Amino acid sequence: MKEQVFVLIFLLKVLLVASQAPAPSLLNGTFVLDSSSLKYGKEGEAFPFVNDQTIPEVWSNQLQYISSDGSSNQGGLYSFGPTGSPTRGLGTICSNSKRTIIFGMSFVANETISVLNITVGYEQFRYGGFNETAVLTMDYNVGTMQEYPGMWGGNGSTVGWISQPALFFQSLVNTTSNVPPGPLTGYTKTATGVIQVSVPQGMVLQLRWMVRGLRDGVGVTKMEITTTPSPTPSPSPFPSPSPTPAPAPTTDPSPGPSPSPNPGPSPSPTPAPSPVHGPKFARWKLWTIAAGGTVVTLGVVGSLIYAMRKRNARHRYESVETSPENPENPMEPPYPPIAQGYQW
Repeated sequence: MKEQVFVLIFLLKVLLVASQAPAPSLLNGTFVLDSSSLKYGKEGEAFPFVNDQTIPEVWSNQLQYISSDGSSNQGGLYSFGPTGSPTRGLGTICSNSKRTIIFGMSFVANETISVLNITVGYEQFRYGGFNETAVLTMDYNVGTMQEYPGMWGGNGSTVGWISQPALFFQSLVNTTSNVPPGPLTGYTKTATGVIQVSVPQGMVLQLRWMVRGLRDGVGVTKMEITTTPSPTPSPSPFPSPSPTPAPAPTTDPSPGPSPSPNPGPSPSPTPAPSPVHGPKFARWKLWTIAAGGTVVTLGVVGSLIYAMRKRNARHRYESVETSPENPENPMEPPYPPIAQGYQW
């Protein structure tokens, strides 16, 4: 999946050739703002601001930034800090010609993110002297690679962006502070925010800070972002058995007449299995067939014996027919001559 994320970043860079939106960086769990890479020179000196290069992973809608200790009142993006000091802060001053100044970061989630922990160190570097309070707002946006060019935070769009007031910075010096306009030192504040967010792997997460039309000089001196990945459930090797619900306890009702239940149709009894089925019936049937076969066999044998006896008797009678002793009536056996004096 990580290889697919790198491929998507490459394709997005191709799509962003004609767009002002910089390609997002890969977020590997922690990001720390390194403002020490901001240049510093004489008061009011300007330097080009290049997205993702002047400060790694940071972009802006401005093309240059100005080095100042807070004395300058020119509108633009600033590298704030004491003159000649490498300790810098990334900030803004708005003017009539530059009413909206934005900076931020764009990341591609290397893993699915569920929580963002953000700690920001703010400082007010200049009091503009006007009856207004500068507010440096913070919001975030989550979208796909394809949506990113049109939803880039540097365009100032608010569609799809979610505000985080806990991470706002409001200028600490105003008209009630009795401080003359000019540079300030020591007006710092640290803000911490925990953002519950769902950023699937491969999606783009944008964070941005924006000031509109305010003349105080405010900025960010430090920032740390850590992510909490969504837990991946480990599959169980065996399915968990469903718990058997415990039977509800029964209580004895108070004595009294029990209401007769409404008569209803009694369920038809389930017919018992027929006795002619089963192994006993099968054995009885086999014995019956065997006995019947024996009876048939005995009948056939008896018939054959009877036919043979009848045939033998007929054969004897046919022998008498050809005998010379009884030529007149061959079907009758010869009888001895009638004795003299014998009466029939």
